[in-house]
Order: sequence, then C-alpha cells, then structure tokens
Amino acid sequence: MSRKIANDAYRWHQLLWSTFDCQVRPFIFVPDGDLLCVRSTLRPNRLLDPIECENTWQEGQRINFRLRANVRSKKTVNGKKRDVTIHKEDEKLKWLYKRLSGCVPDGIKIKDSRPVKFSKRDNPITINITWFTGVLIIKDIVEFARIWLDGIGSSKAWGCGMLEAV
Repeated sequence: MSRKIANDAYRWHQLLWSTFDCQVRPFIFVPDGDLLCVRSTLRPNRLLDPIECENTWQEGQRINFRLRANVRSKKTVNGKKRDVTIHKEDEKLKWLYKRLSGCVPDGIKIKDSRPVKFSKRDNPITINITWFTGVLIIKDIVEFARIWLDGIGSSKAWGCGMLEAV
C-alpha cells in the first residue's frame, strides 16, 4: 500500500466507496496505522474480505470503547452558520455525552487530540482529531445499536465517528 493512502483518510474513504454499488454510504471506518476497521450494513462487492460478526448486546452490558472524533459545534460567525472546532476538554466531553444515546458513559477520558492534514481533490484539509476512551453501559439496546452502526458526530468521510469495542 502506498504511504499516501495509508496516511490519508479521505483516500481510504474513496477506496471504500469503490467496493460498494450503492448511492448512500453504508459504512463507517477508522484508520489505525496500516490497519483499517470498517463497519457496514451491506456486504462489499470487491477488494475486501469481510469478517461477519453479530453483536449480541445486552442491557446493562459494559463495553470498553475508543472513538476517533472531529469534535465540532455549529456557531454563527459574521451572520453565517459555521462548524467550529471545540478545543476545551470539558466541552469535548459534553459534546460526546450528548451523543451517547442508549448508553451511560463511565470513566471517559480524552486520550489524544491533534490536527490531522490530508487533501480532498488537491484541496488541503485539516481536521482536529480527538480520541476518547472509556466504558459505556448499555441502557437501550435499539438506540445503542443505532450509534454503533451509524457512528457519532460528523466527518465520517475522514474516518471519524466509529465506536470501537476494545
């Protein structure tokens, strides 16, 4: 694999799109070094050798997790709505708690937070990646399954938002 793709989440996104024949994105993913973890509601048509797994979530179950997120909020700047990066740790935690429907967070920590640069169609892009870790206690299986499949937050095209059980 070329180093250019390995370090570029948007190129991963493009490669993944090429493995599905559909109009709506059926996957979320997270790049992790030379590995790529993908979760999809559809089976890819090519390139990937998927491992199928069925989750048997239970109410009250505790899950150690990690999450790569681009923590942003909508703000009005000069009369226009814009996505603005959240920098303060307490605000990042509030952002996450607000999105954890179906579960109760326990011992959430911010492991790392740093800018990541790549390009989309030769336009440079910088997003601020925050890694969260901790424990989630499932309270509503249907709601938890929704965030497990759909992900949390925005920037999914750049490998953000996928909850990973660790």
